[in-house]
Amino acid sequence: EHFVISGTPPVNLDFGVPTARTDVPVLDAGAGLVVDDRGIGVFAGDPVTRLADDVFETYPVSTVADATAAIVGTSAVFTTATTDLLLLDASATSSGSTIDALSVIRHRPAIAATASHVVIAGGTDDGGQPIATADILDAITLARITTVPCVARAGASAYALPNGQIAIVGGEP
Repeated sequence: EHFVISGTPPVNLDFGVPTARTDVPVLDAGAGLVVDDRGIGVFAGDPVTRLADDVFETYPVSTVADATAAIVGTSAVFTTATTDLLLLDASATSSGSTIDALSVIRHRPAIAATASHVVIAGGTDDGGQPIATADILDAITLARITTVPCVARAGASAYALPNGQIAIVGGEP
């Protein structure tokens, strides 16, 4: 078993033995996926970093420090400090694209995706106030389908469940 833990410095966890990585100074929050039987991690930051085949590469783009991410298909979707989402192909380090999809600016929202939907919930506004809504997007086009009320919290985690639903847990008001 091999895991990479984000932080300063990032840490490899090989069969329960932690070792600090020296090839990259910091890894912010990210998302992971498997493409063509290869584990790939994409991490927020300046610049965005990709880990594939145990090698770090950078994208020619950056995210804000409090960006959150989810995997949609073979792409990593990051929140930004705007209503845009940053969409990056996880199998290559190209510049990616942005799409205006959110109803409000969200810092530290929970984000997860199923085959049908992406849910981006809660977070805080620019003034640090909790947001009590969730944006539900189409997973193919990333077009916003609707915005629904939810419990206001930041720093929560979102998880796609096997039945197609998304659970949002934790966080703080």
